[in-house]
Amino acid sequence: MDANNESIVNKFLMRHGITNKGIMKEIYDAFDPGKRIYEQHIFPNDRLFQFMRNSSQGNSSVQTGNWFCLAGGNMNGVAIFSGGSGRQLIEFKANHPLIVLEGTANKMDINWKLAIGNGQGGMTQIYIPRNLLFSLEAIGKR
Repeated sequence: MDANNESIVNKFLMRHGITNKGIMKEIYDAFDPGKRIYEQHIFPNDRLFQFMRNSSQGNSSVQTGNWFCLAGGNMNGVAIFSGGSGRQLIEFKANHPLIVLEGTANKMDINWKLAIGNGQGGMTQIYIPRNLLFSLEAIGKR
């Protein structure tokens, strides 16, 4: 990752209390290091999309994750796969203004535990820290 991208990501994560080196590395690795990463403003009524995991025997609670895409996004483009239980595309609406981290999804090796990787990447993806997820309202399946 180039120094400018690293600085932007570091400052953003620190501002949101994300200091765990392992988590920080996972976030860095999810973005294409050769493409620009930047802070993006999301305004009320803007729409974001997430491929949410379905519930499963080992994970009965479905919860909103931190990674989103724009309309037209697909799992291959954001380098994830359906995993054992599958995923559903859920539309979200912003109810409050927020600043997010936006960049291009990196191609990643497959990780069965997280059901990520195995996709080409290349599409826009958005990272929203857990402390800002209250700003979003799930609209429903797309």
